[in-house]
Amino acid sequence: MLHARGGPGYHWALTRSPKREDPTSTNETARYHARNFPLPGGGRGQWEYDRGSMGAIPTNNALVRILIGKLKPSMRDQMEDVLAKVVVIQGNPQWNCRTWLRTAIEELVNAGIVHRKWDWEELESKALWYVQMKEKEGRFRAVDAGGTFDGTGIPTYDLLRNCETRK
Repeated sequence: MLHARGGPGYHWALTRSPKREDPTSTNETARYHARNFPLPGGGRGQWEYDRGSMGAIPTNNALVRILIGKLKPSMRDQMEDVLAKVVVIQGNPQWNCRTWLRTAIEELVNAGIVHRKWDWEELESKALWYVQMKEKEGRFRAVDAGGTFDGTGIPTYDLLRNCETRK
């Protein structure tokens, strides 16, 4: 999933959602990511791994989702164990939420949890293409500001079938 952040670029996270989402739920999707927070007086704090919950309802921050695989319910605990062990690197300006996600996906593939027909470069380029396409369409602007914001769901692209599944 790509999220808006306070500056250029996007925040990258992995999400796990049920096959049939309840659009009124505020916590049925799990979000796994590396994050850091601004420090008083400037700069960024330490990176940390975070597992939280979110809803399927679009917000100002949740921009798009890219479906990269399907998870058997019996694999959920193993997936969470793998993600919790992904190394969080401090003091390297080249390391960020995107590089954490890339490593996390590789670890899930190595553990046999994610099976893929794509590589990281394809995932990254498709995610960036998709979010930029949605930005050009005005998807994230309010309707009264000339946009096409739709509060019924987060735009989703299925990388397995190579098609959009939710506009």
